[in-house]
Amino acid sequence: MISFPIFKFLLLISASFLVKASEKPSPFENTLDDLIEEEDNVLVLTKDNFKSAIENNTLVLVYFYVPWCEACKDLACQFAKAATKLKENKSEFKLGKVDASIHTELVATYKVCSYPTMKFFINGKPYEYEGSNDLASFLAWLEEKIEPPVKEITSADELKKFRDSAEITVVAYFRDKNSADATKYLELMPLFDVPSAVIYDSAVAKGANIEDNNILLRSPGGKATFSTLKKKCG
Repeated sequence: MISFPIFKFLLLISASFLVKASEKPSPFENTLDDLIEEEDNVLVLTKDNFKSAIENNTLVLVYFYVPWCEACKDLACQFAKAATKLKENKSEFKLGKVDASIHTELVATYKVCSYPTMKFFINGKPYEYEGSNDLASFLAWLEEKIEPPVKEITSADELKKFRDSAEITVVAYFRDKNSADATKYLELMPLFDVPSAVIYDSAVAKGANIEDNNILLRSPGGKATFSTLKKKCG
């Protein structure tokens, strides 16, 4: 376990994010007012409305398919059931689909090589879907993703449980939850596949020996370095 100032940490992950952003393909142009057609409560996405869909919805799970693929047909059924369930629950999560036989530009942009392929978008940024293709798995996975991306820790027991939950974890302490550093931390951490948490309670932070505007980084073997986190976030 290692503790270091938050500004160094934010500098590291900001640099990593900028590299990722520079590697992202140029988005497709379209107006934000596009009305997106739905089939069975699933957004019908095209090269013309894709950008609006992923940028105007915080959370979108998209599957790429081709009409002749039997596995795609099975997935479409489960996808429709999940989309209907989410709509009934008034969830902010959206499900969408792309006909890869037509919208080849999107296939190339997101490097889709087999079908069906699913991509998860958070505020327009793509991530790989990790889960099974049945309704229960969809809903469980989506529910997990809807949870706050940065967990607030309010007790020593909660902190221990969180730090033991994964090989690499990041915990930050901010006395002022409205500070610029706190805001930046909450903004950047969801972009990376690292379990992250935040502490605002001074007593909890003191027990963990975290100073204000500092972070604790836990990694395998009890050793933590900037390169360890950069590799995990890269």
